[in-house]
This record gives sequence, structure tokens and C-alpha cells, in this order.
Amino acid sequence: MTVASAGMDWGWNVPASSAFVAAAMPGDASKALIYAYETGAVMASGAAAPAPRVAWMHYAGSPSFLNTNAVSLFAAMVGWASNTRVVYRRDPVGRITSRSVNGTSSGRYAYTGAGDSPSLSIDANGAVTERTVGLPGGVLLTTRGSAASDVWSYPNLHGDIVATCNGTGAKTGPTRAYDPFGNPQGATAIPDNNTGDFDYGWHGQQQRPLEHQPGLQPLIEMGARQYDPALGRFLQTDPIEGGNLNDYTYPTNP
Repeated sequence: MTVASAGMDWGWNVPASSAFVAAAMPGDASKALIYAYETGAVMASGAAAPAPRVAWMHYAGSPSFLNTNAVSLFAAMVGWASNTRVVYRRDPVGRITSRSVNGTSSGRYAYTGAGDSPSLSIDANGAVTERTVGLPGGVLLTTRGSAASDVWSYPNLHGDIVATCNGTGAKTGPTRAYDPFGNPQGATAIPDNNTGDFDYGWHGQQQRPLEHQPGLQPLIEMGARQYDPALGRFLQTDPIEGGNLNDYTYPTNP
């Protein structure tokens, strides 16, 4: 993934081993371009980080050299340093079983089959708070205890949720559209059809949740990997060798 046009000079640093390195010089992983320290981590200076610290090794030149990939990475760094933390816990086969924001639980999930689409949201005592059911034709029904609070989610042929209504048949929110990579087009209101800021939009029929916690770069949980629609790329390598043109790309021409 490139972040700048030709002719830009980048600096680099060698952080302490406690750092999380997000990007390094091609061919030399020891020369970090973008890295971060958690609160309390011992930095290269020997001091403990008093709060989250991020480093973007600047360049000589104009910001006009930067492309949208760089802008998205910078936004993600700011979100990380803003103390917004979303943590997922997974079961042995990689399915998300809980989500927490800054240490506070915001959702627990249960499964009734072998797939990775949750069927139930439960509270700390194991009581069911929400049920999600896929219906014939691709409609997704989220039940929350009353017709007024239930959500019916209607997909297009691609499986993206484009309209929702409540249990009485009244439409809720706008009609939505997405580009082929998952970015909202026109109306940007996100459907409220799952617990927390973790709802189904693009690929919503398949229950691929969009993480849209305020302060963070929106990402789509695509099973075992996270996908950034702004980049059109996965953030983890493809576990299947040769599964695509490279280890991070979404289909070249979706």
C-alpha cells in the first residue's frame, strides 16, 4: 500500500521493543515510520509513556504529496491516541463473543449455528436482549421486545442494507447507497440494527458489522479480518496463500 507520490522524503526511527509498529521502511522492518506506545509502555528514552503516544515520522515537502491512504492512516492514529479503545473477544474459532469500549462492555454475542453471524445479543447475566434472524429473500429482522423497537433491514442484490423500518412497518431513516468498496454514498446515516455502534450496513445481509465508534476510523469486521472501505484494503494478511492479487487487497474490480 502506498501513502505518497514519488519524490517525498520520509524520516524513520528505531522505537523500543514495546512499541506497536504500523509501518516501516520497505526492506528494513527496524526503521519505523509510524508507531505507537500504550500508556505505561517504556519508550526508547527509558521513560514510561504517561498516555498513549503515536509517532508519524514526517517528511520534507508539501502535504499535497500524501494520498488518501495516508490521510486514513493519520485519522486512525489520532483516534487511537484519543483514548478510544474498542476491544473484541473471540471464541476458539475466531467469532466475536463480546465488544467493549474503554473497558466498558457494549455487547455480548451468542451463536446458534456453526457460522460466524451472531444470532443473539445477551447481557452480563446471560439474558437475551436482542435476536437477529435472517429471513427468506435476505431480509434481516432484529427483535428487541416490542414492535416499535424491532428493526427490519432490507438489502439490495449485493446484500447491502439500503432501508429499515420498525415492527409497525414505518420506515426509519433514509434510503442508503454504497460504492463497490463499501463507502456510503449520499445519505450517510448508519442503520441501527445491532447492539452498540456495531451495525449492519454494507454486506449487512451477511451480518458483516461496521465498527463506527466515534473517534475511530470506521472498519468492517469481515470474519477473521478487518476491512477499511476508505482504503479498499484489509488490515491483516490473507490467511490463504494466493487467495488474491496480494495479501491485503479487496477484489481489484468489485
